[in-house]
Amino acid sequence: MGIRTELSEHELREVARAWGLGELQKARGLPEGSINTLYRLETATGKFVLRLSEGRAEHEVRFETELLRHLTTARYPAVRLLESAEGRPVRTVKDRFACVFQLAAGEPVEPRSLTREQALDSGRLLGRLHVVTESFHGKQENRYGPKAVQHLVRSILARPAGTMDPELREARALLDSEQERLGELPTAHEGVIHADWFPDNLWFLGNRVATVLDFEMACRGPFVLDLATAIHAGAYDDAYVPARAHALVAGYQQERKLSRDERAALYPWARFSALRFTATRILDFHLAPLGTDRLRRKDWRRFRDRLTTTLSMGESGFAELCGL
Repeated sequence: MGIRTELSEHELREVARAWGLGELQKARGLPEGSINTLYRLETATGKFVLRLSEGRAEHEVRFETELLRHLTTARYPAVRLLESAEGRPVRTVKDRFACVFQLAAGEPVEPRSLTREQALDSGRLLGRLHVVTESFHGKQENRYGPKAVQHLVRSILARPAGTMDPELREARALLDSEQERLGELPTAHEGVIHADWFPDNLWFLGNRVATVLDFEMACRGPFVLDLATAIHAGAYDDAYVPARAHALVAGYQQERKLSRDERAALYPWARFSALRFTATRILDFHLAPLGTDRLRRKDWRRFRDRLTTTLSMGESGFAELCGL
């Protein structure tokens, strides 16, 4: 969604004051966000990110804040959520739920530059997340679960074909056939999942993950959905990179072994993950009205290609890709 809610310099100074961050020195909107509005703040005491939640309910924000507190207690390297001067992690700014995060330790890595060792640690931290949240009892459904994604795909298909560009028109049959199969997804062991395990949500120090960011999509869902998304996001350049896919899965299993049923469920949930991100990128970026100064667009065709490649590989080919 990019910068949907614009804040004045005065309003940003008020945020710095409310969170006790010190005198505001610099501030700029970040067009990278697809779900929320983000501002980078620099003050006399450090660097921070202000997030305004767009269209999220109070219970969703509360789930995330409670999860981050749990992860801090468990010494998991999640992004640090700051409390306001009154001791609250969430305040209201322009009728949006607002949170402030300490700018993360480490540095982002371009997905194409991800090393095998970094992929291994990425998988390990994902497996660790699934283990340390077993004792967390918050409830939050996946806003992009199968029924929701089916609805999104059907909303795309309902648009007049004449209003679509040729590539989107050509993808209609693929989207339609995949959404018809969503009722056939197998059940798989569930728990708290990150639901957005992309390399740009992981900041590294060398080959180790220093900070895991962006828990706003966290929810309860199949663990294999998280792993499938990690493979799509971290082991695909213009084609899948087997060494990285192997490392991701191997790292995951250092912390949490996949059951036989989960191994069988990984492929259909990988198809679902690719469809989910194809659909949301069409709606959130390709068809979004915001200009590039307020929204950094993500190419929906990149996930269409992951979907078609996954389909062409079949279940056995995808298992071989993952070293299973």
